[in-house]
Amino acid sequence: MIVFIYLIFGPPIGGLATILGFFTFAVFAEGNGAFFESFAGEDIGDLLMMPVWMFLMSLWGYVFGGAQAAMTGLILAVASDREGRFGYDRTIIATFPPSLIAGIVISGGAFPALGNENGLVIFILTLTGVVASIAVRFLFRKRFGATAVT
Repeated sequence: MIVFIYLIFGPPIGGLATILGFFTFAVFAEGNGAFFESFAGEDIGDLLMMPVWMFLMSLWGYVFGGAQAAMTGLILAVASDREGRFGYDRTIIATFPPSLIAGIVISGGAFPALGNENGLVIFILTLTGVVASIAVRFLFRKRFGATAVT
């Protein structure tokens, strides 16, 4: 059940996190830190297209994050207790192996080194994986939450 939940909900959340991150970076980079001043003139079209991009990226999340979400769910299924419960610490740690593997695969098999684009790909995939995993864990907190100690 854990793998299924992560596979269904993880990729769209990761896609949304990615597009929001890129959008925020672009707005601040273009506007020199002045958030609302960067929406002057023709840039307002970018803002109006945001819902379309968010929908498309949630779908593309399955292409780029489906295997990553399934592997994260599998790791959490193995690492959880008998009732399928786990904490946020395992939620975060479980994203690292799939992110590293996905980054190497997407980078064409090149192992990452600091300062090159392969390292950046893995960093973005890891950050996206952590955000999506925490969001799924939060949304299903009653299902995945730790058991009460009596």
